[in-house]
Amino acid sequence: MIFQLQLSLGVLERPCQSECLTIVAEILRRYSPIWAGMGVLRDIALALYATHQSCKSRGIHCRALLAFLLEVDAGRYLESPARKNVEMEIASYAQVSSYLSQSSERCFTELVLKALRPSGTETEPCPKKIPEILLLSNDTRPDAAYILANNLWFHYHKSPGWAWSIWDNTFAALRVQVNAEAPCDARYASFLLHIDQHLPDGLDEHVDRWFQETGKLELISIDSVAWTNADCEVYLRAAHDIFARLVLSGEEDWGNDIVELQRVRVRRQDVFCSPHLSLLVGAIPTLVFLEHAPHVPSELRRRAVALRDAVCGSIEFRQGIYQDLNAVRDAFDKSLQYDALDESLVEPLMDALRLILNVTRTGMATY
Repeated sequence: MIFQLQLSLGVLERPCQSECLTIVAEILRRYSPIWAGMGVLRDIALALYATHQSCKSRGIHCRALLAFLLEVDAGRYLESPARKNVEMEIASYAQVSSYLSQSSERCFTELVLKALRPSGTETEPCPKKIPEILLLSNDTRPDAAYILANNLWFHYHKSPGWAWSIWDNTFAALRVQVNAEAPCDARYASFLLHIDQHLPDGLDEHVDRWFQETGKLELISIDSVAWTNADCEVYLRAAHDIFARLVLSGEEDWGNDIVELQRVRVRRQDVFCSPHLSLLVGAIPTLVFLEHAPHVPSELRRRAVALRDAVCGSIEFRQGIYQDLNAVRDAFDKSLQYDALDESLVEPLMDALRLILNVTRTGMATY
């Protein structure tokens, strides 16, 4: 662990792009309890602040770095002016990216904008159609996604719906890629990661609003292209495959890029921690229901069993649930209270609970 810490702090000392800084912050966060036990949180906080100052001088903003800095500091290590400076920058960045209607807020924003963009440059209204996003699929430059994300932020970041519009255009571009001979999904994924870094609270809330407005209709319109048929089996199989690849697949499946590999490791660790752990535990009873649903093909029922066994056998999962046993209790209490719950499912649910807690099972879930 000492080597891991030294490597992370060494990376912070070098000029990096925001994506690399995000990965380092995620790695350091993963082992926060260990750093606390080693008594090095002060060193980490000061290193993060020095990195932030260096990034600021180069015009780089890393939301994850600032958030983690305040998390590590917790009001203990930074000088009061430095801490207030970080808090103001986070607030300022959020206001730059938000639509402000009050005149007093406008005045404050104009001051912030001078620090975040070249003087004399005004952002433009974000158009409904952004052809540059579609053309990204033909841009073979290694940093094409990074350049495009920065360019779009530069031109449209003050427009109130720019993030929503960028996601909508990206989804439209991906629709074109469905039948492409050489799909560029990874390029668009990288592009969205860069866009996410330009937003004070990330891209999630904008994607969620898109789903609430036009997204569902968009998904329905591509159903015949994206899926071979409309049976529920197709969706179940897809859900199983996606989860297995993202959470359970071996590291050899992710290539030789050490940066990407570290990112996968950290993201996987997040799955087994709050607040995501309760969602994962809550899915366990759902898998039990699938395993015992007579209308579900036997092959998918076996896959549900295998998926549940693999999750519950994970060391990270076991560590997570013993730190938050309330999440386990709540998930199974809710399942057992279903009015339509068949009595024959009670014992399989209890068997699933025994597996989670690593106690002797009755062997009910076998096919």
